[in-house]
Amino acid sequence: RFCYDRLQSLMKTLEIVDMDDYYGLQLVADFGTLVGTYARGFAIIIEPYDERLPSVPDPVIQLSCLDSSLAVRPVFDKFQSVVITSGTLSPIDLYPKILNFHPVVIQSLNMSLSRDCICPVILTKGSDQMPVSSAFEMRNDPGVVRNYGKLLVDLSAIVPDGIVCFFVSYLYMDTIVSQWNDMGILRDIMQNKLVFIETQDVIETTLALDNYRRACDCGRGAIFFSVARGKVAEGIDFDRHYGRCVVMFGVPYQYTLSRILRARLEYLRETFQIQENDFLAFDAVRQAAQCVGRVIRSKADYGLMIFADRRYARPDKRDKLPQWIIRNFQQGNLNLSEDMLIQVAQQFMRAMAQPFDGSNSQFLLSEQQLQGMQQQQQQPNYQNPHQPPPPSYQQQQYQQPPQQPNPYNNGHHQQGRQAPYQQQQQQRGSYGGNPGGVGGYQQQGGAPQYGHGGNQHQQQHQQPNYVQRGPISRNEAPVRIVPIKSLNPYLNRWTIQARATNKSDIRRWQNAKGEGTVFNFDVCDVEGGEIRICAFKEACEKFFPVIEVGKVYMISKGSLRPARKQYNPLNSDFEIYLETSSTIEPCVEDERTSSIPSINFNFKPVMALETMNTGSIVDVVGVVLTVDGIATIQRRDGTETQKRSLSVKDDSNGVIELTCWGNFATNVGQELEDACAKGEHPVVAVKSARLGEYNGKTLGTISSTQLLVNPDLPEAGRLRHWFDQAGGAQSQATALGQGSMGGRRDRRVQMEQIMEEGLGQGGKPDYVECRGAVEFIKDNPLFYPACSLQRNGRTCQKKLQMLGVEDGDGGEAKGWCETCQAQSIPMYRYILQLKFTDASCGRWITCFGDQGEVVMGMPAGELQRVPEGDERMHFLDRAKFAEYVVKLKVAEETYNEESRIKCSISRLTPVNYAQEASELLAGIQLLLDGGDNRNVRPRY
Repeated sequence: RFCYDRLQSLMKTLEIVDMDDYYGLQLVADFGTLVGTYARGFAIIIEPYDERLPSVPDPVIQLSCLDSSLAVRPVFDKFQSVVITSGTLSPIDLYPKILNFHPVVIQSLNMSLSRDCICPVILTKGSDQMPVSSAFEMRNDPGVVRNYGKLLVDLSAIVPDGIVCFFVSYLYMDTIVSQWNDMGILRDIMQNKLVFIETQDVIETTLALDNYRRACDCGRGAIFFSVARGKVAEGIDFDRHYGRCVVMFGVPYQYTLSRILRARLEYLRETFQIQENDFLAFDAVRQAAQCVGRVIRSKADYGLMIFADRRYARPDKRDKLPQWIIRNFQQGNLNLSEDMLIQVAQQFMRAMAQPFDGSNSQFLLSEQQLQGMQQQQQQPNYQNPHQPPPPSYQQQQYQQPPQQPNPYNNGHHQQGRQAPYQQQQQQRGSYGGNPGGVGGYQQQGGAPQYGHGGNQHQQQHQQPNYVQRGPISRNEAPVRIVPIKSLNPYLNRWTIQARATNKSDIRRWQNAKGEGTVFNFDVCDVEGGEIRICAFKEACEKFFPVIEVGKVYMISKGSLRPARKQYNPLNSDFEIYLETSSTIEPCVEDERTSSIPSINFNFKPVMALETMNTGSIVDVVGVVLTVDGIATIQRRDGTETQKRSLSVKDDSNGVIELTCWGNFATNVGQELEDACAKGEHPVVAVKSARLGEYNGKTLGTISSTQLLVNPDLPEAGRLRHWFDQAGGAQSQATALGQGSMGGRRDRRVQMEQIMEEGLGQGGKPDYVECRGAVEFIKDNPLFYPACSLQRNGRTCQKKLQMLGVEDGDGGEAKGWCETCQAQSIPMYRYILQLKFTDASCGRWITCFGDQGEVVMGMPAGELQRVPEGDERMHFLDRAKFAEYVVKLKVAEETYNEESRIKCSISRLTPVNYAQEASELLAGIQLLLDGGDNRNVRPRY
């Protein structure tokens, strides 16, 4: 551990001047000192040769730091408050895990720009519709290289000034540039702009950068080739005319065979439970964001950002980009071909070239906020420390006491630093809050006085009277009610007064830590603040019978935690977790509590939902046009639920489909169906519906959704008048989805369209219908042993690990279920691999469970008992060439960073030839009449 210090002392003693001769010895001493200093978070990596050149011996011993929290830990230990900010902190929720700290505030802010001067786009295919990607299996494809080159040729002709291109590695950049030179693409590029290339030599790179800037300054413009994680990507800015466009060729993953990377991935998985794929994707997208961010360095700057890889179109990659990039994505720019991208670039550059007068500038503060700040500045400033300022509206409402001086300064005004408000509250709670107490505030003869018991010369300290009555009261002081919007982790003691607006059922949960029960309810206070409150295990059993929707409660002694936005639709940054020591007391309805709303809505126009992100939680109000019949749907876990679809229209002339699930379909859905059958069109207000996308934008109910029929709301009355008397019923409406005007129909396609249209590649599955025949069935595997135990009211059906036959079991084998943690007699379920063929082509699809029984004509257990060989092949041959109409789920799955399209059967029915023939005749007749028969398809 002291090797470095002792070596330095020895060299000084020996008066050694030429240190270069002892560089190797110094390096070994440094290495030994670091090894002896850190016992955890570092690893010694021994590499006998470079993985990419295994035939060349090149032994290296490295000390690699695997834990980045070691570097930032001294900062956290030294300072009480630390702010970590950057333009590429995304995904922001992964940084606390890597740096090993618990953040108090996590916030992602948009950029303050003078105008919409950022245009991020995603290139997924070339003008020949061939996908483009830097994935290992595609990076050397001549078609991909040619499409990348054509993109750069066209950009060099339309983008003024400088263009910066980033590649995933030096090797990939050298390969691409060499192939471009052989294809003549490099010559075409240099007819428009000069090309400069970053190298691994610092002097050469510096010279290339200098010449690149000179070419941009003279007006011709230039193109600079750089590498992600290189010298230029880490610290060189391309502001103003030095970077009007940046192109990120590929996704910059690290070299996954590196021993250092593998050691760090293993350390992160064992220490912080960060999975390898999550960290690799996080690191790659973070590097891509850092590269494209080089061109935007001020609010008046502008630039085109191109992500040239089809993998960026997937939500698992795109959503990891910083929010200031995601918020500037246009819906139509997420899946562009090369010719479409050039049109977008031309329009953007033409718009940026127009004179800018600042009339449409974007500001962080609204006009109302600016006016409020000006009014505060115009108010008189009270400098007299003995005259408290008049209380504001909020202070009058919540009785927030004025700040008091230190109780130990004999009443003299303290000119130095004031104690935090929280400490002052603790002082008042400890020494009494009544007038005349220690540090109390008295009003005598119209003049306020601060002192000890009303006399500044008497030091009589009264003993505090600790009497706990009520949620957080001490010394019988009145409870201080805190607005929900003011809750933050710095408040140790708080009480809220709010009305319960929604309450969930008790749910059971189970994970590696154990199992238990949970329920949650939402509350709203008089200022309109909303927050979700959760209770687990003992707290769930204690408070579930207490909470009733619509009643007002005083709630305190809960813990504040960051809201889980994937489960919490409320507009609050925190959630309250109840404990057994928490208190909830009902309140009597009075003038104050009667003003607390029973439910808060934030309605969005239907047409505004078209531009919102999928998965958003929204509130809508509209008139019900149509209601479909109820249908029974089987979930993935084997249970069944009810579903009903209805179409809703509002005064933005938009129509959207709302899918009601479970009790919403049976209770409220039946009421709406009966009303529509009578010719009525009721108004519905929906709170917390999830926005989805399936053949267009749709809405669906979730567990926290609230659906009100003909509510007593101003918005509902306005819609009622618009629909009945202002022509709303006859106005032309725009449907946001194919299913918005009634029952949804799955699109009939041919098998070749699955690949041609890129179905399933948008980050979410596509559902289509095909008609064809079973051409072939693989004989292995045909079925799997499933668990037959009952779990939560249903059969488990998870795969068993077979154990063999035990004595006393009657010769029947058993298996072990990891989910149930018990032995089970297997029941066999189908897992068939079919080659399904129609007139266009054939494709392998997967068929599970009950659908497999339709294909084979017998249960899987019976087929399992048939001996392997010719007898079993007889049943497989019998199932071939049967025709079916199948509903396919087409989705993209990733395995070992390789993507593939997987098709599985959701529904399978034999062909109804009479129905097929009548539909085909109708389509032919429509075509003869000059219409469009593409939407004519059988529906069973």
